[in-house]
Amino acid sequence: MNTEFKLSETSRLKFFTENKTAIIFSLKLIIAGGLLYYLASSIEYAEILSALQNANLYLILAALLLSVLNIYFQFAKWKLTCGQALNETKNLKIFHSLFYGFSAGIITPLRIGEYFGRAIAFKDKSLLRVTAATLIDKFFPLVIVVFLGSILSVLFLYFVFDISTYLALSLFIVLFTLFYLFF
Repeated sequence: MNTEFKLSETSRLKFFTENKTAIIFSLKLIIAGGLLYYLASSIEYAEILSALQNANLYLILAALLLSVLNIYFQFAKWKLTCGQALNETKNLKIFHSLFYGFSAGIITPLRIGEYFGRAIAFKDKSLLRVTAATLIDKFFPLVIVVFLGSILSVLFLYFVFDISTYLALSLFIVLFTLFYLFF
């Protein structure tokens, strides 16, 4: 009886290793189908139709165009980072990596999955290198936001709260000095 258990266990293991791709694809289909069913059952189509009929089509078109432009800029930035940090130049591989990261980021808290999701397309690169490249890719927009946000905060204080010109200029000098020293 003990040998029968070992035989059946090894035959199951052999079955899974031989059909690994088909099993993973089937699981993906089941998960995607379940998710689509859940979304379709929770949507009220009358509300969607009324929202679309009352929507400003120019704003929707502008949002779609800006989304495409945003994805292009993210791709260009990730391509530049991959070329420098990972020595990767294949556009399709970089594009797949970017969208694997988007997909992994959607289902994880704080989009932390994006750091590891981008490594899926780079099977020949180490997870640590791809994660470090993603961290670099995410760091520079953060610096830009902090820099511009600081400048706009000083302008907000100057125009809304009427702080003195000398105080605003001194804040600008402090900001530029700090950014020069740290970046």
